[in-house]
Amino acid sequence: MTHPDIVEAVARAIGAIYDGDADPQTTPNNYARAISAAQAALSAIHDAGLVIVPREPTEAMIAAAEGASFHGIDLDAAPVYRAMLTAHLNGDGE
Repeated sequence: MTHPDIVEAVARAIGAIYDGDADPQTTPNNYARAISAAQAALSAIHDAGLVIVPREPTEAMIAAAEGASFHGIDLDAAPVYRAMLTAHLNGDGE
């Protein structure tokens, strides 16, 4: 999911809650307000030092982690990534 896709998804959720609709064709004013609100929300997330990441690592993420090791042990990045997200989602992370 790209940044524009995330903005779109957040905008549609905001539109559904506050205006009942946020469609660029049928309710362009609602859509524009929802897009602005989504961009502001995502900027606040960024400014707080947080990021939005996919639930499953992408091929590019796995490739970037190839060759990573911990105390000389090669790591399989995908399970490590999933374990980190699971710990956070379970409240075990900060």
